[in-house]
Amino acid sequence: MCGKERVTSTVTRNKELLRLPNVNGVTVCMLIQTTGPLTVANYMREALTNPEWGYYMKKEVFGRQGDFITSPEISQTFGEVVGAWLLHQWRATGADAPVRLIELGPGKGTLASDILRTACQFSEIRSNLSVHMVEISPHMRSRQRKLLCPPDANVGRPALNAAARTGSSKESTGQDRMCLDEHKDLGVEYQTAFGVPISWHSHLEDVPSGHSLIIGHEFLDALPVHQFQKTDRGWREVLVDINDTETDSGTNAPPLRFVLSPQPTPALAYLEAFHTDSGRDNIEVCPHAGVVTQQISSRLAADGGVALLVDYGETEPKPDFTFRSFHQHSLHDELRDPGNADLTADVDFSYLRHVAERKVLWAHSARILPAFTWDLSACQSSSPAW
Repeated sequence: MCGKERVTSTVTRNKELLRLPNVNGVTVCMLIQTTGPLTVANYMREALTNPEWGYYMKKEVFGRQGDFITSPEISQTFGEVVGAWLLHQWRATGADAPVRLIELGPGKGTLASDILRTACQFSEIRSNLSVHMVEISPHMRSRQRKLLCPPDANVGRPALNAAARTGSSKESTGQDRMCLDEHKDLGVEYQTAFGVPISWHSHLEDVPSGHSLIIGHEFLDALPVHQFQKTDRGWREVLVDINDTETDSGTNAPPLRFVLSPQPTPALAYLEAFHTDSGRDNIEVCPHAGVVTQQISSRLAADGGVALLVDYGETEPKPDFTFRSFHQHSLHDELRDPGNADLTADVDFSYLRHVAERKVLWAHSARILPAFTWDLSACQSSSPAW
């Protein structure tokens, strides 16, 4: 998408929805027809996490048969090094105290497995450890549980019932019961094959408080971003609209297109708060990543611990948009086949560092893995990494 010209548009109407390649595209167009063009952030949110057809919600996306491969799937060494670093940090900051290992967006559970295999060799942390997986996808939670827990791993602590979960005593409808059934594993304590308790949560704030070792590997890059472009009328937000332009016969035109908002949008407040003096013409902002960073920072400031967020991005933002799509390990049109391709954007670590430093003593960004391994070998006990 980088460098593409965008046109200013009001709400468009397209009656030829049947030309869209899949039912998800029809759903997005119907949403646009109802509400108007979507922000890029809302488009990402729908395409990745819509409960019915979102990319992460129903299918296997990792590995050779999926759309991308992450480092834990290539070698167990990465997870073992992370496990050793977390063990070192716990010994330096909270040894002999209960500790919560929290992973954000755990993928297939491979990284957690490698971390636990390393850390649980040491009885002092194994006897104090509980694992908390933050995952919104029922499909991925099931996948993680199969890897990390033996078949009889449920130790019997029940999940919240419908009334407790919704705050209502009314009888649930069939659709409500289906939704609750998909999430019946949330808050239930299981036992891992390594002998430590594990539970799943939809959001970080659902994890009980306590000394925490937090890991997020290629989690932030999937959070929705807003895009802004400088014009002669000031900053305007990039939106996703229905492509109703006329095309030549036989042209495989994309069903959606990028446009610019005709007026400033509410999300412009995020831009004005952090990036007004950047000197750039194209800016991406991820408020959700800022919220997650605030939650992590508040938890660490209150209860102690460390966080390691591993992702691709820059310590200073790139001059152009980084939002892109992958399908079958190749770059893919971001606006084709929503729900069937990965959507991602580079992480702005300068923004996250700014948020984190409001709460924690020091936030450090290491650009390359050797800097992280050097920190481990040097045994710098006061060096939480972001």
